[in-house]
Amino acid sequence: MKPSRLKQTIPGLALIIGILAGTALAMVPGSAAETTEPQVTPVRMICSRSCKPCSVQAECGQNEGSCGVWRCTQP
Repeated sequence: MKPSRLKQTIPGLALIIGILAGTALAMVPGSAAETTEPQVTPVRMICSRSCKPCSVQAECGQNEGSCGVWRCTQP
């Protein structure tokens, strides 16, 4: 192979090798934190006024508000 032809071929080979290396790295599994199933925390429903835990509206009394996903502002 002539030196001029070799100079034209090297950048193309380097590009192909770079693409192959990038593809191989993309297939490497991630850390354990990324590959495990995410921990699902259950949604906590409370009565809006009393902050009492509930699962249905009937568990909240007349003055306790509505049952739903709320942030309790009472300490």
